[in-house]
Amino acid sequence: MTGEIDRPTVLHVEDLLVSYGAVRAVRGVSLALHENECFGVVGANGAGKSSLLAGISGLVRPAGGNVSLGGEYVTGSRTEDNVRRGLVLVPERRQLFSSMSVRDNLLLGGYVHGRDRRVAEELERVEALFPILAERREQRAGTLSGGEQQMLAIGRGLMSFPRVLMVDEPSLGLAPVVVDAVVDALRELRRQGLTLLIVEQNVRLAMALADHLLVMEQGAIVRETGAGSVLSQEALIAAYLGGTGAGSLEGAPGGASVDMGEEISRSLLQTELSKGEQT
Repeated sequence: MTGEIDRPTVLHVEDLLVSYGAVRAVRGVSLALHENECFGVVGANGAGKSSLLAGISGLVRPAGGNVSLGGEYVTGSRTEDNVRRGLVLVPERRQLFSSMSVRDNLLLGGYVHGRDRRVAEELERVEALFPILAERREQRAGTLSGGEQQMLAIGRGLMSFPRVLMVDEPSLGLAPVVVDAVVDALRELRRQGLTLLIVEQNVRLAMALADHLLVMEQGAIVRETGAGSVLSQEALIAAYLGGTGAGSLEGAPGGASVDMGEEISRSLLQTELSKGEQT
């Protein structure tokens, strides 16, 4: 990406390891996210994407490796401390306080900053970005639609004044028309200069937003874009369906038959990738 090396690295992850007992969920992942940049992390369910964000944010203490924010090592720091530093996670499935109002959920996003007058200013900015939240400010969060709840979760993250906003599966469980609205909001945040790290199973969404796309498989980054490069459809298909690429799906030695379920999944994924290229 032209001019990328001139921008400071905001988030640097080096050889990150995340384990749950004997299970190694993240295996030596490294990445460098520059200011005003967006990384998309895609892969099949169980690839380690959410565990990667958990290790970066402090929800899970890494078993190894380092995480730094703006040159400051934050490996293993408490999530609350990382939020104060500007490393903010919008979790999978939103995790809102359903019995509390929309306004109170947003204000909770800024609680680490106490009585900072910027909190009120940021609240106005979030409600301008998501007008429906302003309309529903006194409504209980649990009564919102899925799309409105996702907007609220992103808005709550913004209330913490993030230097890096990590968003885990923003399209999960949402209808396509609602996904488009969430994409529009994330694009606007990009235009405003926010640095984003987005984990997604929806390849089309990730391709629409990200400067760079990282493909995870079995806890490791197996493919990634670089400046001016493009991930092939076959690389993404291999990561989602297993194997090493087209050959493992199109045929087998000795004329062995190919699993029909894989062929159907392959066709569906190719359709989604084609949509992404047209976006």
